[in-house]
Amino acid sequence: MNHPIDFIRYLSAKQTVDDRALNRHVWDALQNALPVVDKLRVVELGAGIGTMLERMLARGLFSGAVEYVLVDENADNIQAARTRLLPLMRQHPHLEVAFITAEAFEWASTPHQQRQYDLLVANAFLDLVNLEAALRQFWALLKPNGLFYFTITFDGVSAFLPPHPVDSQIERYYHADMDARRHRGQPTGGSQAGRALLQHILHSEATVLSAGASDWLVFPQRGQYPADEAVFLHAILNTVEGALTNHPHLNAHDLADWMAVRRAQVEAGALTYLAHQLDLVGMLPSTFAQPKDEAHHEI
Repeated sequence: MNHPIDFIRYLSAKQTVDDRALNRHVWDALQNALPVVDKLRVVELGAGIGTMLERMLARGLFSGAVEYVLVDENADNIQAARTRLLPLMRQHPHLEVAFITAEAFEWASTPHQQRQYDLLVANAFLDLVNLEAALRQFWALLKPNGLFYFTITFDGVSAFLPPHPVDSQIERYYHADMDARRHRGQPTGGSQAGRALLQHILHSEATVLSAGASDWLVFPQRGQYPADEAVFLHAILNTVEGALTNHPHLNAHDLADWMAVRRAQVEAGALTYLAHQLDLVGMLPSTFAQPKDEAHHEI
């Protein structure tokens, strides 16, 4: 049985999964590298419902005044972020939050946003866009020596346990569907976006300060999932089903059986899910020349 799930509920259910996944060494490197300024200016692209800012506040990332700009193209996401964050804004008088409904590339291309921010954040976002275009445009938002924190970038492994006879086909065709995605007419980061992103930045003028794995791992304990993570798992299964329905090389009966078995396992508290991802934090140089199109051949 399909479990339709509202995207906002999925983003909320994902919060505890991301909490565990985010690489602590990369987080610490970010915290240690934050500049001491009168007011830290931060922009998050593809910000969803604001869970990253919630996490930053809960973990005490900021020590002074902060202006935080959340950008997401989905107006419902931004409204949910506003609802979630307004109580926190009252608790943190030195925090200013701007809620922007806009497509990330269009917003980043406006001239008055250029070189305005100390930190750029993108969580579970860069695998959905063209990496070369994203870095070229998004880095322009940062001040000299500006920091970027790119997290939960998918990198090539989707595993479901216990094993099922068609797991290898499911994973292969699911990743191929990621590789076939297009955004604004260009290929996205695809199924190996994490390593491609790391490689691209290592061959750029920017410096990688820290990088590490940020795997999603959801598993039951005594037949129960923590928080709302059963909802998260059902959303992942729905995504797989949407990608593979009517696939020309996958038997429809095999897919239906796999989906039925996996959904039943979630309901029984018996499914484990692993996705491999990467986090990284880096810094632009004090004099940063915008990359030229012809320089983007490394990926």
